[in-house]
Amino acid sequence: WEIGSHGVSHRALTDMNEDEAFRDLSESRDEIEQRIGVTVTSFSYPFGAVTPRLARLAQEAGYRRAVTMKPGNIPNLPHRLRLPRWPVYRFDRADNVLARIAGPEWIRGLESAKVHVTQSFARGTRVRMMGNDC
Repeated sequence: WEIGSHGVSHRALTDMNEDEAFRDLSESRDEIEQRIGVTVTSFSYPFGAVTPRLARLAQEAGYRRAVTMKPGNIPNLPHRLRLPRWPVYRFDRADNVLARIAGPEWIRGLESAKVHVTQSFARGTRVRMMGNDC
């Protein structure tokens, strides 16, 4: 089990300038480390939004790995700061998660479609947040 960071503001880092993004990455890691006394080396990009520049900033902020919201299994030689992941939602059951990871191709296709639809709602939240200067 691991505790990672998800940002201070929960804004997409791609909506920030480089200084703001670095500050958000660093402050969230520092806050967790100070409060609970564990070293934080993993990050989950808010809304899965990442660019190569942001992956570099995450590395400079001290992260060794970070995940996007691009569904999938980790390839043999992954870019450790832009890892795919299969998200787990509150409405998921254990058999849904298992099917995403190891089910037959047609089941993984259905699960991938469900993830895509769910992520569309997350993008809507991001747009609303930008409009509210959150």
